[in-house]
Amino acid sequence: MEEGGRRRFDAELSLDGLGLPEEADLFVEAYHRSAYRRFPFGTVGAPQPPAERWLDGIPVRRPLFRVKVVQREGEIARILAAADKVLPEEQDAETNRRQSLLPVEYEDLGERVWALDLDCDWPRLRLNERIEGIREAARSGAEFSSLVYPEVFRAILERILAEGRFDPDCDDDDWGTLWLRFACRELGAPPPPTGEKEDPTEWIERTVDAFCHRLQALSRFQQLIGGGGTRRGT
Repeated sequence: MEEGGRRRFDAELSLDGLGLPEEADLFVEAYHRSAYRRFPFGTVGAPQPPAERWLDGIPVRRPLFRVKVVQREGEIARILAAADKVLPEEQDAETNRRQSLLPVEYEDLGERVWALDLDCDWPRLRLNERIEGIREAARSGAEFSSLVYPEVFRAILERILAEGRFDPDCDDDDWGTLWLRFACRELGAPPPPTGEKEDPTEWIERTVDAFCHRLQALSRFQQLIGGGGTRRGT
């Protein structure tokens, strides 16, 4: 949430049934690449969020979070349990639904309109904050639905398969799993090919085609340029 231009977060921790010692310390950490902030959250037996939960110094709107349970024994601190790569929810449920797979960040990209960051813990679409109206365009504009999102989807699928992720039911905390699940369950794509000699290119193309069909990319682009029909080759 934002207050006066500053961002802060709330967290609800459910530790019941984990068998953790009540005196163990709780910590919540927000991070993005090298940017990092740690917040003490009391103990397992008495969770207590700090009053100051500002995300100052974290350069993205939706950083990832991790939760740690730490047992102190003298000068030694031992991690008893941890949850990593937790993606926060937006207060707006509709915004959260749209952005859960692809967080969007706004920054100065020079002459570039958009960029896709696949080298962090979760794919992020970076949009040029210098462009007036780009937030609304990214939300519902024909430009993004027809030209940007299909190529973003293709790049994400290529990275997933290049890293050897093939199972849409593997890990609910893994972004590759969630994207494959979207492709297979929401778009009706078959599971991607897993054999070493199988070329995934055709699977990617068919899945991107299904994605474009879902977005009605062609008709939206025609509306954008003022065209009324589709030319077919002879």
